[in-house]
Amino acid sequence: MRLERAQLDDWVAELRVTGEVDVATGPRFGVELGQALADGAVLIDVRACGYIDSMGIGALVRAARRERQGRIVVLCAPSGAVRKVIDAVGLDALVPVLESREDALDTLAAARRAD
Repeated sequence: MRLERAQLDDWVAELRVTGEVDVATGPRFGVELGQALADGAVLIDVRACGYIDSMGIGALVRAARRERQGRIVVLCAPSGAVRKVIDAVGLDALVPVLESREDALDTLAAARRAD
């Protein structure tokens, strides 16, 4: 797995995930996601992520629970395999899953205005 982090503004960080989030890489993913959430919101671009297992899903669930603390997570552009896992576990009930980066940015902008 490769993670690239970019700070889009003072409130939104973007994590781009390439490869697989599994038992070997899930802990690192969780740490990186937690650090990115420290400032507010995180857009997670998973278009190049080919696989995610329970370790990755667990990290996303823990991140979603931080919403009450003003932290917001959105996923964008999941691949077919990742989308199947998201649908199977019902993750989209906790984390917005958008089809494009632009939709994800719009969702984050609306959340910030509502805050």
